[in-house]
This record gives sequence, C-alpha cells and structure tokens, in this order.
Amino acid sequence: MPPAIRPNRPQLLTYPDSLGGTIADVTALLRGPLAGRFSSVHVLPPFPSSGDRGFAPIAYDTIDPRFGTWADIEDLSRTHGVLLDVMVNHLSRHSPEFLAYAREGSRSPTADLFITPDKIWPVGEPPADDLALLFLRRTTGPFSTFTTDGGERVTVWTTFGEGEV
Repeated sequence: MPPAIRPNRPQLLTYPDSLGGTIADVTALLRGPLAGRFSSVHVLPPFPSSGDRGFAPIAYDTIDPRFGTWADIEDLSRTHGVLLDVMVNHLSRHSPEFLAYAREGSRSPTADLFITPDKIWPVGEPPADDLALLFLRRTTGPFSTFTTDGGERVTVWTTFGEGEV
C-alpha cells in the first residue's frame, strides 16, 4: 500500500533521467539524501516517446527501458506517492492510436483521442482572438493537416512536436 500523500509536504517534479539517470536512481535519492523532504514524486513522462522530452508518447503501457521498468515505479510507490501523466492529446504520430487514425480518419475507433477544430469551435475554425491567447511551444499554429490512407483530409491539434504530423 503506497504511503498517503501529505498535502503539506512538497512534491518532487522531475524527469526520470534528471536525477541520476533512471527511476531507480530517483528512488535512491528520495530514500537517501532527500529522505523525508518529499512525500510524493511527479515523474515526467517515462514512456517511450518520439520527441519533446517524453511529451510525444508512443505507448502508455511501457516504461522507456532507458529509465527502468514498471517494477521500478512500483518500488518507488512503496515509500512515495507517484504521479504519472496521461497526455492523450500529445500522442506520438508513431503511436498505434495515431497510426489507426491516419489509416481510417474519423471512422477510426481512436479518432476521439485527437482534437480537431470542429470539436472545439462550432464553425470548425478557431477565432484569431482565441489563437492569440494560446501559449504555443512551436513557431507555427497549433494544428497540422494530413490526408488519411482513405483520402480524408484531417486537421488535428499538434501543439507539441512541430512537424509531428
């Protein structure tokens, strides 16, 4: 049973390779030199990824072998609360979900995992004022357009990973 997360204690926020290189290294620090300082740890994306420092995950059921395994996460959870992100709208173009979407477009069972303008704005296009309020980590707009294997033109939200689609 993982420990209760005490709200009055700080939470460590780290990439799995920032403090030693692996999840096991983070665990060793939290149980050693940093013992008692943090009740929980937010491990930034430890999943296999095609870019953006883990924020373009290919799969959520696997830990990137460079960082360790699910057993390492389980071990860490024995002494600390653990938070992992599920970033549905950041899936990699190499993920099985995106590849299905690229093949089948809006008919794909994974289509709802991807944000298209018509899902947000009734007219299908964001007003310029809305776009001006968005913080983007890329030089172009937040959308990319591609053609599915079936010939459907699809525009999807791709804030992360410029040129990902």
